[in-house]
Amino acid sequence: MGRETAGTSGNTDLLVHHGSTDAPTVDVNEVSGPSVLVNDISYGEFDPNGYLELPTADYTINISTADGVTVVASYDAPLATLGLNNAAAVVVASGFLDPTVNSNGPAFGLWVALPSGGALVALPPAGSTPTEPTVSAPSPTLPESEVLSVYSDTYTTNTVSGFVFQDFINGGGISSQVDIESDGNTTGKIENLAFYGPRFDAIDLSVESSPGVPMYDYVHFDYYATTSTELRFYIIDGDLGACCGDAREPRYVINASGGDELLEQGVWKSVFIPLSQHINFSGLAGLTWNGNPVTQLKFEGNGDFYFDNIYFSKNISLSNNDFNKTTFSAYPNPTQNSWTIKGANAKIESINVFDILGKVVLKLSPNTSEARIDGSTLKAGIYFAQIKTLSGIDSVKLIKQ
Repeated sequence: MGRETAGTSGNTDLLVHHGSTDAPTVDVNEVSGPSVLVNDISYGEFDPNGYLELPTADYTINISTADGVTVVASYDAPLATLGLNNAAAVVVASGFLDPTVNSNGPAFGLWVALPSGGALVALPPAGSTPTEPTVSAPSPTLPESEVLSVYSDTYTTNTVSGFVFQDFINGGGISSQVDIESDGNTTGKIENLAFYGPRFDAIDLSVESSPGVPMYDYVHFDYYATTSTELRFYIIDGDLGACCGDAREPRYVINASGGDELLEQGVWKSVFIPLSQHINFSGLAGLTWNGNPVTQLKFEGNGDFYFDNIYFSKNISLSNNDFNKTTFSAYPNPTQNSWTIKGANAKIESINVFDILGKVVLKLSPNTSEARIDGSTLKAGIYFAQIKTLSGIDSVKLIKQ
């Protein structure tokens, strides 16, 4: 029978399954120790000895042929980093050692099915675990007038009040603020994540700047994952009527298998999430998320990661490069049919129009200083035009009535 918790406190219990059709019968060894963890396991088998009971730690393992002569593969198994203390999980070997003779199928790998469910977590090849960041997250480029900042050293004028860096965190988690480049720019760091969140005085995200036009359309954050393989982000609506792991809570999922967005380790990534993603979350089951009141944000997932530049915005910043930008305008705006895009003495190379979910709905290559966007086929709503010139990239909000 499957387990969710370890039989002994301080341990992690693992049930190993061999599911790779072209891999031989193998042993599994911990690199720094001589003992065999799993002995003579063949395709289609679970470890006949049942659950492997290990002290919770981060390991490196070798998968070797049963005679111990050939190392088939080596992996990092960061049990502590994945937050598996006192937990049980299933480890599955799958894929092909030689995909080229197996219809170019998926390559061999090890995956962990966590007791909390969700996507399988791929174990990284030995020695490939990403290093800590050496630079801070790129400075955001949106005008401060378009932003309500929660956590950022770049935006200091329009910010939430009463900010508390750690309002809650799982028992084994550690939160801290670090200065990566020793330049006064602080970055959030979370180790051994299961759940973590900051809080602040209540804000109302349902406010409109004019009838039918939300004050803010997006929430943004930057992340740098060292060992995290999944992050789930929540904007907590105090009147939702669901919390604390309830499946009806709206969330945005970033993981190594895809989710709403593919997680990447070892690099700073910028994430813009449309607030409509929470409003229209498919699992609400009759509940209403309208962003009022919001006093907390929450990250769930595993492993270690850094974050910075959490803010709500009217637009998305489509480039973090330091461009010498030309300011473009769109008119009429709102419109029922089309917009004219115009900038001062700048030839427009291309225009991509995005809907509020980030999907490209129109593409143009005008190569002129003035361009017309035909919106007659678009539904009423808010869009963003990404405008590329030789000087860089700008963006303009478009409203279709």
